[in-house]
Amino acid sequence: MGMIKTNAVIFAALFACCLDPNSEKRSNLHKQAADTTVIDGPYVLYRNDSVFVNYIVDSSGVKAVRRDSMSSSAKNNVNLQINTDLPGKTFAVQLKQKLSNEKSEWNGVKKMLVISDIEGNFEAFRKLLQGNQVIDENFNWTFGKDHLVLVGDFVDMIRTDRAPFIAGEDGLRALEVALAAYESSQTHSVVSLVAVA
Repeated sequence: MGMIKTNAVIFAALFACCLDPNSEKRSNLHKQAADTTVIDGPYVLYRNDSVFVNYIVDSSGVKAVRRDSMSSSAKNNVNLQINTDLPGKTFAVQLKQKLSNEKSEWNGVKKMLVISDIEGNFEAFRKLLQGNQVIDENFNWTFGKDHLVLVGDFVDMIRTDRAPFIAGEDGLRALEVALAAYESSQTHSVVSLVAVA
């Protein structure tokens, strides 16, 4: 259950990155064939001066992680291809040149679409955005200067007065373990982690 929530948050954040309000004239649709072995991802991780892009792939029924890496200075030339729920249809996401805290308060917003708990359901999310004219059939932003707000699990947590399924510290710890496993497999050595009480 927690993994679904985490995937939904990561997916929502990634999808929001590609929805550039200035891209109305630019087509993000790519006619090339989708990579049918990719069943989830990309998941983009930053570590030191490197960028790691991970995908979950299915090769003849065997699921595995495919990892691409690059120096952070090379990321400006990378477009990540995102598979959709529509066979053969993809769109591209370009990584931001610089990570920064995004503005969280806005004045004068005329129209807003607020979505909670997409649960990783790309088809329903796509149909919701297209049905509300936020994106077109080619995944281009058509919502002008209006706002799309993704609130994830927060609404349910407040309504039911419960803690999140996965706390931030848990997510960070899981990421540290995964990165240590990758490092260990590449260096063929033991990677130590600091115990957290």
